[in-house]
Amino acid sequence: MAAREWPRRSEPAGTRALLKDSATLRRRNRLTRAEDRDNTMLDAEDGRDAMADEYKHGEMDITENEKTFQGFIKFFVWLFGISIGILIFLALFNS
Repeated sequence: MAAREWPRRSEPAGTRALLKDSATLRRRNRLTRAEDRDNTMLDAEDGRDAMADEYKHGEMDITENEKTFQGFIKFFVWLFGISIGILIFLALFNS
């Protein structure tokens, strides 16, 4: 008695076309990113970014940045203190 041959599974319709299209899109996106790098606002004279000329050091209001940083530091100081307290508690009561 001959072994039964199962039908081979074929790829779903359009799979190769989808793979080809996705490869084309990836290639196109790489080219677009490269073109974007080349088309940045560069100053012709020295190659620096043209927007960097508008920035003046020390003129930006950084009060919100300072508040955020202080909150960040305060949170981690409290976290560290609570962690040390928990470790001491566990050490004292042999937990």
